[in-house]
Amino acid sequence: MKFAVEDEDREHSGGGVGMLGTNRGTFSPSTSSTPWVFSIDDESVGPKESLSRQKKRGFTSSSPSSPSPTNKERSKSFRKELEHLDHCTKVNAQAWIDSYNDSQKLFRELSDVNEEETLDLKSSIFSVVDQNEWFKQETTKYFNANSAKNKPQGHKNRSLHALDDSLKAVKAEIDHVKHLKTMAEKAKREAEEAHRKRLEMEAALEKQRQLAAEKEEQEKMALLQKKKQEEEAEIARQKAEAEAKEKRDLEEKSKAAARSAVSASSSALDWEAECSKAYASHKELAKFIFEASKLERLKLEKPLKKAVNQLSCSMQQISFVSNQVNQFLAGQRAQQNGDARYSYCLLRFTELMVQQGPGLGSSKNLAFAYAELASVLSRSHECLPQLIVAALHRFCPLTVPKHPKGYTAPQGEVKGYVAFYAALCQLDPCPWFQSSGQGWSYLARFLNTIPANERTAIALDSFLQIAGYKMYLSYRRQQLKLFQYINREFVPALCQGDSKDADDIDAVKSRIVKYVEKQQFLQAPEGSAIPQTDDSQHIRC
Repeated sequence: MKFAVEDEDREHSGGGVGMLGTNRGTFSPSTSSTPWVFSIDDESVGPKESLSRQKKRGFTSSSPSSPSPTNKERSKSFRKELEHLDHCTKVNAQAWIDSYNDSQKLFRELSDVNEEETLDLKSSIFSVVDQNEWFKQETTKYFNANSAKNKPQGHKNRSLHALDDSLKAVKAEIDHVKHLKTMAEKAKREAEEAHRKRLEMEAALEKQRQLAAEKEEQEKMALLQKKKQEEEAEIARQKAEAEAKEKRDLEEKSKAAARSAVSASSSALDWEAECSKAYASHKELAKFIFEASKLERLKLEKPLKKAVNQLSCSMQQISFVSNQVNQFLAGQRAQQNGDARYSYCLLRFTELMVQQGPGLGSSKNLAFAYAELASVLSRSHECLPQLIVAALHRFCPLTVPKHPKGYTAPQGEVKGYVAFYAALCQLDPCPWFQSSGQGWSYLARFLNTIPANERTAIALDSFLQIAGYKMYLSYRRQQLKLFQYINREFVPALCQGDSKDADDIDAVKSRIVKYVEKQQFLQAPEGSAIPQTDDSQHIRC
């Protein structure tokens, strides 16, 4: 009965385990090493040694002569020792063989696992790890169970060390496989990420191309639309210009026809149009008030009529009335549709004042009072003087000055309206109404374009009686020349007029000549100095 045990040197040199699938070794009895042979039958011990070495260990094979009693005892003792050694060797050999078989079994299982690892790395790694743990547990249990019975010899420890090295190699291989798997997964993730980014980039580029194409198409459409709009705008502009030109031609024709029917300078007509425009803008704002019921309009007009009728020739009463009107206008502006209500009340107030004109010719002091009231109110309502002038232009064209062909208004109305306008022109100048400048312009336009007749002479006389004094204080020598021109040019032209109203013409002519020659313009007109309080509050138009 023989058992072969691998030599220690061979165990470490040729029995190691390499990487899985590359340089894997096995624990098999070496065919090239010299085995130890234990034989009970032939009593041979150890390797086939030389005779000298056997003698040194107490073994001889010399003569087959019967040993002495001492040698028999030794032989018997040695046999027992040999039997005990053989028994230990058998036990050790059997333990090593069992371990070897187990390790061979595990290595075969690891080989199978390695083959499966190629197909599914993740599953095989966990399988190998579990088998490695199981192998460690089984090996530990086995040697713990046999360590109490038989203490392993040195050569067994070497085999276990070799087995542990093999297990470490297996673990290293497992770690390597895990690393390979991790790297493969990482490479896969990177490839997937790169593929995803490439797809996203391609999608983004495609989207950019689509957007660029859409933008280009939109730009083309916008250019076409713009070109079309420009063409339409050009057509509309040309049409508007043609219509405007036609309208201007019609206006020029109508103006030419009107000028042929009236006597007025172009600057006077422009001044009339400017005042009329201011009046029209306020009337447009108050359009729906003008279209309201008469009862609604009367509710707004009643306080204004009362204020106008309360006016008298005293600064106290002028201040009282102006405060009432200011409060009323401010209250209307603060209500709903305030701008419309305010514009309507402002227009109606100017008309109510101008309607007092026919009575102002015979009551010059009231003309100064109404002009002073307009001046006080204009500090809060700057457009008021221009609206009053616009109303005067509508009621009496000679206040422009403009003389329509065949104009035959009553003398009292002409005298009163012109007196009111002259009272406005003799006020102290303010930024929103240059009174003295308006007076000079009025006389210049009047003497240059208005024909000399009874109505125009009455208008000129009324204007001089009210505003002549203040105009002389403002212009002095120039105003004297103007007075001389009236006496030299206008009065003789007046004498050449129609003789059917000779009496009236002579009366007004004498007043004008007397005013110029007697230099009545050096004295302030009667009623121009408005007292603070007086007893004339009973005077009404």
